[in-house]
Amino acid sequence: MLAPELRRAMLRLSRSEVAKDLAQRALRAVAGFAKLKLKFQDLEVGLDFEPEPGLADDGDLEIDLSALLEAVGRAAKAGETAVVLFVDELQYGYAYFVQEWGKHTWDAAQQSPITRADVVNGSILATASLDASFFRVRFDRLTPGEKRYLRAMAELGPGPHRAGRSPKCSASG
Repeated sequence: MLAPELRRAMLRLSRSEVAKDLAQRALRAVAGFAKLKLKFQDLEVGLDFEPEPGLADDGDLEIDLSALLEAVGRAAKAGETAVVLFVDELQYGYAYFVQEWGKHTWDAAQQSPITRADVVNGSILATASLDASFFRVRFDRLTPGEKRYLRAMAELGPGPHRAGRSPKCSASG
């Protein structure tokens, strides 16, 4: 999803003489990151720049995304402009939960190194924080029927449970 927008921004930036080389390098980073080539019969479609070997093409999202964004940032700096990415619903990602646990564990620690007890205390705080904010917002958006369904699932206790098998989870609910 990032590749087309970054490609468009870098193509615009490549028209600037001062940023041209770095914008083209960023376009090669986009090509390495996206690795997009589609082939249908005789027609092959891909990005208009060949990837630069070793630039955003390792297959490790964290490393490749960092390299890609660094290349884009260098091009933008050379062109004396900015490239802004707005990512909606980023908090749904796994990293958000890790950050929340890390923050609360760090806050719970009295000294370095962090101990197992600090992690346990931090986990209690992180869970309470997520319950009060992250999960509360989502729960408040549910319809009354969805809330009843979740209540019935919670009352079943540890699972797994099949929704269709429980009288408490019936569709008429």
